[in-house]
Amino acid sequence: MKRITIALLLILSQVAFGRQASASGTISGRVVDKGSNETLIGVTVWIDGSTNGTSTDIDGKFNLNVPPGKYNVAVKYFGYNPKTLENIEVKENETHEVSVVLEPSVQQLTEVTIVADMKREIASSVLLMQKRSAVVQDGISSESIKKTPDKNTGEVLKRVSGASLQEGKFVIVRGLSDRYNLAMLNNTILPSSEPDRKAFSFDLFPSALLDNLFILKTASPDLPGEFAGGIIQLNTKDIPDKGFIGLTVGTGMNTNSTFKNYSTGPTGKTDWIGVDDGTRALPDGFPSSAEYKKMTQAQKFDYSKQVTNDWGVQTKDNSPINTNLQLSFGDQMNVGKSKFGYIGALTYNRTAKTQSVARGDFDFDGSARYDYLDEQYSDNVLAGGILNMTMKFSDNNKISLKNYLSVNSENATIMRTGDDIELQQEKQSNALQYTSNVLFNSQLAGEHYLPKSKLGIKWYAGAGAISREVPDLRRMQYYRNFDISEASDTVFKAYVPFGSASPNYAGKFYSSLDEKIYNAGADFSVPVKDLQEECNCKIWWIRTI
Repeated sequence: MKRITIALLLILSQVAFGRQASASGTISGRVVDKGSNETLIGVTVWIDGSTNGTSTDIDGKFNLNVPPGKYNVAVKYFGYNPKTLENIEVKENETHEVSVVLEPSVQQLTEVTIVADMKREIASSVLLMQKRSAVVQDGISSESIKKTPDKNTGEVLKRVSGASLQEGKFVIVRGLSDRYNLAMLNNTILPSSEPDRKAFSFDLFPSALLDNLFILKTASPDLPGEFAGGIIQLNTKDIPDKGFIGLTVGTGMNTNSTFKNYSTGPTGKTDWIGVDDGTRALPDGFPSSAEYKKMTQAQKFDYSKQVTNDWGVQTKDNSPINTNLQLSFGDQMNVGKSKFGYIGALTYNRTAKTQSVARGDFDFDGSARYDYLDEQYSDNVLAGGILNMTMKFSDNNKISLKNYLSVNSENATIMRTGDDIELQQEKQSNALQYTSNVLFNSQLAGEHYLPKSKLGIKWYAGAGAISREVPDLRRMQYYRNFDISEASDTVFKAYVPFGSASPNYAGKFYSSLDEKIYNAGADFSVPVKDLQEECNCKIWWIRTI
């Protein structure tokens, strides 16, 4: 009986010991310089009195896996005073985070090179980048944007010094209009969003996806030369230090529109996500605009019968409440000897708006030419998403893939009433316009550093595409004369120009714009010593198609 009891105790103790040996925790931290607060690369970190140690990576970070208990962590780096963190308690399956600040030693150093990435989403980093930049620039960080109610980049740009907006979306820099400015996303040139001119509509880009934003106002050899006003550089969010997930839900009300009646035309099932489901599309086999112009009036008349006869305006109850949703997530993990990190974000904003606009025109003598009142209703959808991934193969080599998609749509209805005094007519007209913009951008980039030659290499290759759809824009105008001479003058008549339809009075208009752009670039930098101080010599190459 005693032998059985002793054997059982030995088995239990071995099981308990095995469980204890397999359990571990983590000591994680970041090492920075006391004076500059810059991260230090290659710092030796180990458990005092043991051989368990590691060194900091390109971001100044380290991880030590140890069994549960209390430890003293020693930190040593050339040119700095050594430091020991005492009595750090590690619990099972938990990470104990520490922050290590090293002071430079009093001895004179011949050379210390620090290469690291800063947190570009905070205001202090933006100010530091402006200070160190060789070009004149102004910027704003994600940290500052979060303190504002701005939902798109167009609204954010109004807060940057030296920039103003036209129509709430086209930027003017140093007094020069949008055609003289250039938009870039993660160093990739963005295509034009407008069908009739070189311009980019910044209300397409949700502000929640930004890491920072800069306006570069002077030229530099490493920048594209296609601007005279400025370059608007948008940078999306970077890989997080640790896993996270966040969800934000918001609503809003407009006393002029929410829960009130509103006017609209035929709608599709996918309008709520910002794209048309085909409800407003041209019939299959409809000729192109070039082919249509060559047709006879009889042929045009036959094709016009294929187009839907939906000129009416519907009145609906309870305009929807404004909605705002944001979902973000990210994490970092070990893949063999490499580190893989990702960050994703989705944002959705839907806003309904109703407004009354009075329009009038007058001659030099003060007499009125016309007097109109427009009742305007619009349903706007702004949605976007990013998915950025980074693989860090070593402290000196990493490759990243950044993807971005944005959808912006507006379903607008205008009801106009009033008098055309010049023509002596009473007018009633309506316009129905649905506009959808889709922007996609993808970029593959790499950063490499060769310690022996101190050569830094950065390269990227990217592609962007934008589409702008205006399907089935409809305008219909009705009139009746002031002077009623017969019974037919008491009713409104449709104004249809003789010979051909006109979208300005009674007609339909369809537009589709697609543009693609491809970019590739690389720069090589190496420290060069002149008579005064050490500086970087950079060679830049860029190609845009």
